[in-house]
Amino acid sequence: MWMVRAFIMAIWLPVACAAVEPGIPDTSPARLAVSVEKMPFGQRPLSMVKMPGGRIRMPTTRPGMKTEIVGIRPIWVAMTELTWDQYDPWRLCADLKNEEEKSHVIGVSRPSLPYDNPDRGYGVEGYPAIGVTSHSAQQYCRWLSAVTGKKYRLPTEAEWEYACRCGGEALRPGEAELKPIAWFDGNSHGEDQEPATAAVARKQPNAWGLYDMLGNAGEWAVGYDGRMVLKGGSFLDPAEKVNSDAREPYHPDWQMNDPASPKSRWWLRSGPFAGFRVVRATD
Repeated sequence: MWMVRAFIMAIWLPVACAAVEPGIPDTSPARLAVSVEKMPFGQRPLSMVKMPGGRIRMPTTRPGMKTEIVGIRPIWVAMTELTWDQYDPWRLCADLKNEEEKSHVIGVSRPSLPYDNPDRGYGVEGYPAIGVTSHSAQQYCRWLSAVTGKKYRLPTEAEWEYACRCGGEALRPGEAELKPIAWFDGNSHGEDQEPATAAVARKQPNAWGLYDMLGNAGEWAVGYDGRMVLKGGSFLDPAEKVNSDAREPYHPDWQMNDPASPKSRWWLRSGPFAGFRVVRATD
């Protein structure tokens, strides 16, 4: 059962559009369309919000400039971080027996086997896929595009921040403001008092109906400087590091406990905080 629970606020407005997957209420403002997209091999569907275009001020690498205005085109943004039950059919597709199913993955790289339990015991159904490298996230998007015929990818950093901020100013909530909307080190401890990720969509969404943009798993994006970065902070971060500006480029420490040489292209054995959210082009 892949349904997840979510908070329902009295001020939410219903929207007339395609039904959202069970367990994730449709809370987007009426101006935003919602799409529920079937996934190959029967895994959990993708609920996506059509984000409007606009502009955002971002840091820049242009000589003599600290910031620049970046134009944002309308795109579809996944309501939640990608979950294990959406990721695993690709990860495990080497075990497919049906030849027709196998034909869908020919020519698309697949991840190597992880060293141990990749979900760290936090949870699988409805829980964010974690410990994945940016390469793994990008290859998943390639595979998903190949099997669906739609163009999925990772967001740019500007797109990610625009979605997180709902087109507004930078979002830097204090700890009290953060608790209803994000999992961070102040509220992410499980029954054993150890920090852990939570199932997606258990906190309040932002005004565009996007869940867990802050905290839970950090999310890979293509940085303004061209490097892949994790955005939004994670369940391991203190409140002051969980905001729309939060960004962390890859660090070798995230593979410190990886015994392989060279290190895995697919897994961050010491990076349980690294996940991702997909976007796709508008039709």
